[in-house]
Amino acid sequence: MYFKEKEKYMKKVMLALFAVMTLAACTGSYKSGNCEYDFLLHKDISISKIIGNATGGCR
Repeated sequence: MYFKEKEKYMKKVMLALFAVMTLAACTGSYKSGNCEYDFLLHKDISISKIIGNATGGCR
């Protein structure tokens, strides 16, 4: 019985570790003109670019 609980716990830990490693590997930044944007997973999904465009901060 104890082994099954430990196995479930280890599966959750390994899944969380895999998710963190995957996300950490898929981050970066790119430069467009005078602006530099950070992104997660894909450069078109950039929170800093969305905020910059909405506030007119970077041209």
